[in-house]
Parts: sequence; structure tokens; C-alpha cells
Amino acid sequence: SVEGTTKNGTLVRVFAIPGNEERCGFALEVCTRSLEYLEEYFGISYPLPKMDVVAIPDFAAGAMENWGLVTYREAAVLIDRDSSPASTKQRTAAIISHENAHQWFGNLVTMGWWNDLWLNEGFASWMGDKTVDYLFPDWNTWELFYIDDTARGLDLDGLRSTHPIEAEVKDPKEVGQIFDAISYSKGASVIRMLEAYLGEDVFRKGLSHYLTTHTYGNACTEDLWAALEKISGEPVAEMMDTWTKREGYPVLHVSQTHKGRTRSLEFSQERFFYGQSTSKERRQTQWKIPLGAMTESGARPARRFRLMEERTGTIRINNMSRNEWVKLNKGQTGFFRVDYSPDMLAALYPAVEGLTLPTLDRMGLVGDAYALSRAGVTPSTRFLEIAQHYQNETEYAVWNELAAGLSEITRLLRGEPYYGDLREYVRSIFLPVFSRIGWDSKKKDRMSDTFLRSLVIGQLGACEDQDVTLESNRRFKEFLADPSSLNPDLRNAVWGIAALSGDEATYEELLDLYHREELQSEQVRYLATLGRFKDKALLERALAFAFSPDVRSQDAYIIISSVASNYVGRELAWEFLKTNWSEIDKRYGEGISFMISGLISSVVSGMTTPEMKQDVEEFFSKHPVPAADMALRQSLEQVGINIAWLEKNREVVGQWLEEKSTSG
Repeated sequence: SVEGTTKNGTLVRVFAIPGNEERCGFALEVCTRSLEYLEEYFGISYPLPKMDVVAIPDFAAGAMENWGLVTYREAAVLIDRDSSPASTKQRTAAIISHENAHQWFGNLVTMGWWNDLWLNEGFASWMGDKTVDYLFPDWNTWELFYIDDTARGLDLDGLRSTHPIEAEVKDPKEVGQIFDAISYSKGASVIRMLEAYLGEDVFRKGLSHYLTTHTYGNACTEDLWAALEKISGEPVAEMMDTWTKREGYPVLHVSQTHKGRTRSLEFSQERFFYGQSTSKERRQTQWKIPLGAMTESGARPARRFRLMEERTGTIRINNMSRNEWVKLNKGQTGFFRVDYSPDMLAALYPAVEGLTLPTLDRMGLVGDAYALSRAGVTPSTRFLEIAQHYQNETEYAVWNELAAGLSEITRLLRGEPYYGDLREYVRSIFLPVFSRIGWDSKKKDRMSDTFLRSLVIGQLGACEDQDVTLESNRRFKEFLADPSSLNPDLRNAVWGIAALSGDEATYEELLDLYHREELQSEQVRYLATLGRFKDKALLERALAFAFSPDVRSQDAYIIISSVASNYVGRELAWEFLKTNWSEIDKRYGEGISFMISGLISSVVSGMTTPEMKQDVEEFFSKHPVPAADMALRQSLEQVGINIAWLEKNREVVGQWLEEKSTSG
């Protein structure tokens, strides 16, 4: 172990198997500093004399917040100064801060019952990122929060088969299933929304009051709302019950009218569904939405937030010129989507192109645009058109949202005759930013720039850009001869492109690298790369390798999921799951339900045909999986959405690409 102490004298130790002492330093620093920040933030001292961090080679969960002795997978703790990429460093800081936040939310004050699991996990997710933002202010943590939490929560909560944050738990088998993006990510996101509404200082005092009142006791969601109401004087419970006791979230349809220098924004709210829904279903739920607006000139409504309680409403903003843009959900702190009228959207484009709209708000436009097109609220080609306005974009988080939408569309349309044209369109979107950021790191690079470089190279590699593929393969060969020659932050992209364009010799090289690697965080990246090949025989080898003695049980699903995400391997992964179901059920069916849920979701949710959907339904009718029943329902719903989207859009996108080609 290595050890240190906090300012208040708490002993902090990081334990690992011998030989890893030098890899424990970053975890020790983060654990120590995050404990100090959390004590200061809550105004409550950490009550134990020590905090131990234990890195375990074989551990099913990512981490577990045992009081004073938190257990982790090695991949979440050990950092090598020479070979660990920035993404591993960021992930380690986030996980350790999350687990330390549990020492207050979960251990000092414990949920009364599983219905309030989110009081543990949602708060730890939000508070963990708040801590990382304090410790590393140049990491753009809230932009990553939007990617990792808000976007994930919005995606899952747009399904019929979602569940409320406060989920009723009647059976022990249901417990593992609610360790999902609703409890963690939606929970964290509505807390961020409430903090923005009440203000940071008021919210902080309310949390401290809640923790002090219930120290060494059990609490429920109502207790938290009561504490925040007492400090703020706001009707917190009345507002937040619409977000935690109900499933789903709203989409706001907004249009505008002008009268002199007064802008009137007309709103209507309804529930957002990805799949087909009736008008009655969309309108049977209303939320109390903390709604704010930002404008080009800084003009704003009289109140910072308007609590929109009714189905329709109006906000008036004075002293606005006619051509000025308006953006709702400032900073993307609200857990809802916005559907702008065409004129309002067009007015925002110059602010996107000129980068004058803040980063989080540029992200929000992209995320909402893709979700609305996927749900059929707006034309499917609108997102493709919007993407063209981001050619000047510089920020990783925004490009990540663009890449997510473009990758999903290309995945769904992979077998279409115009797929090559679509791939060229996507390539044209990413080439300008690649020409600016290049292959090699620069002294002035931020962490987000290292993420962006890897993302863009990976996207161009997936489009089989000839120049990027050639250079990537050259760098891979150099890496084989001298591992220090390849920037650790580029390894994911280079290894993936090498596999995508590689043969059996490449497979053997990657396999050998996996066997020789000591760091778990690097081993799992090699395993994911094995699923990127085009050769079905190599993908079948990778699947067989997943259940070999050389792969930890906790890591086998990484290979299977990687193969399933590969167009060539989608059906292979499904057949492998069916053939090996008894082993999968034995490994993950009891006690590790989040793993079997994740495996089913990764293999099933990407399917695109009615025949495959029927096959899944028939298989699981004969092989019920109570521990992952919710994940199965959600995955099948996703397949239905994929099928419906293709029926509606495959010809439309083809026609759009043809018209674009014709117009030059």
C-alpha cells in the first residue's frame, strides 16, 4: 500500500497486489483531496479514522462503497504515468470521487428502502462529478456529465419500458435491475436541474441540513425535499415529485411571435417517446419545468426561471431585436428536450458556426435534434442538415454528440445501397476538424483536445478514410516494435482501425499484446478491439476466447458486446449468446444482474429486423431471465424503434443524399 493523510488527519491508503506501488499515486491523490473537498462542501467531517482504497484483480462490480474500505476493480484505480491515457485518468478520478461521496450519501445517511436507491446513486454520480470539477477545473467535467449522465438518462427514459426514479421494489430480483441509467444518470441530472433552480449556495445548505438531521439514520426522498424546502422556502416537493415519481420526461414545442421589441415565446409540453404513441399518451402527464431562456444580447425574462406548470404557456422578453436568437435550457441543466420552430432554429445557426453559443448549449441543440428525428417528431434529415453547421466546432463534447448521432444513423443504414454515399457524407463532416487537430499532440492541448483527437481519428477510420487508415496502420506497426512510439491517448483509435482493416496476423498481434499487458485498464481495451474485425472467422475466434481461462469472467462480456456492435458480428453474437446461454446464466444470472442486463442489451438492442426481434422473443420465452427482465423489455423496444425508423427513413435519407450530390 501507499498512504497519506488529509488536512484533518484521516489516514488514506491505497492497496494493490505487489509490484503496483508506483501505479497507486494518482488514486491516493484523488482520494485524499476529494475527502477534503467533501468535508468542506457538506460542512460535516468524515467520521472514521481511515479510508482505504483496495484494487482487486477479480471483482464483478466496478466499485463498492464499503464504509472506510472501498473496493474497486484494478482498472478503476491503477494509473501508469507512461502508458495510461487521459481517459483512464479521468475515469479513475470520477469513480473514486463517486465512492467517496457515498460515505455521506449512503453510509452516513442511508436510504430507507430500495425505492430510494437513487438517493445513494444519483447523488453520488452528481456529487462525484462536482468534486472532480473542483479538483480539476480544466477538465470540462460538466460537459462530460452531459455525455455520461444527462444524455444516457434521456435515452433510456424516452422508452415506454422505463421506470420512475422512485421505483417500487417488491421482490429481491427487482433490486439489481434498478442499478441503471434512471437511478444513476437521471437521478444525477434532476439534482443538477434542482441545484440550478434553487442556486448553488441554497442547495448546498439544504443538503448539509438533510445530512445533519438524518446522520446515522435512514431517510427517504421526502426527507430530502423537506430539508431543501426549509432552507429555500420553495415548494421543492411539489415540483420534484413530477420528476421522481413519474417515468419519462417532457419535450417542449416552442415558437415565437414579435411585436415591436417584445418577443413572445409560446410553449406546449408533452411526454417524449422514441416509439409510436397516441396523443392521449403524450398528454396524460405534465411536469413542473424550471424554464429559463438566454438570448444573443443578454436580454432575459423578468424571472431567472419560470416554473412552467401548465400544458401551454408564454414567456415574454423585452428589448430584443427581430433577428436575435433565443436558446432555452441554458447550460443544459434541465432534463427535457426542446423542439424549436424552423425560424428559431435557423436563427441559432450563426451562433453555432461562430462558436458564440456556449459549449453545453451547442451540445444540447445536437442531442435534441438527433433525438427528435429518431422519435419522428422532426424529419430524419434535419439532424444531417444541422450537422453541417458544426464544421467550425472545436470542443470534444459537442463532437461526441455529433458522432453519436451520425454513428447510429450509419449503423442503421449499413446495408443500404447508398451506404457508401452516407459514409462519404459523414467523412466530410469530420475531415475539417481533423485537418485542424491532426495526429500529434501539442503543448497547448487540453484534456478535451486529447479526447477529440482520438474521437475524430476513430470516426474517420470507421468511415474507412484511406489516408487515416494507412497512417494508423503505420503507427500500429511502429507500436509493435516500440510501444512508447504511440501516444497512449491514440491507442484506442489506432488499435481499432488496425483491427477493422486487419487480418489474422493482426488478430494474433493484438492477442499477444493482451497476454503481455499487466494493466487491467489496458487489457480491457485490447478485448474490445478483438470485436472490430470484418472477418467472421476472426470474430468467432474472439467470441470463443471470451469464455476461455485467459479472460476474467467480469471481462468476457466486453468481447461479446464489441462483436455485437459490429455489423458483421451482430448475428454471430446473438447465436453465441443462445448457444452458450447455460454458461451465461450460470455466470451472471444470479447476484450480478447488472452484468447480464448489460450483456442482453448490448447484443439485442442493435438488431434491425422483425425476424431477429421474433427470434429473441421466442428464445427468452423458453429461457426466462427474471434478473434482467426489464433490460430485455427495453432492448426489444429499442429493436422495434430501429425497425420503425428504417421503414420511415431509409428511402428519405437515400433521396436526401442523392439531391445533395446532384446540387454539388
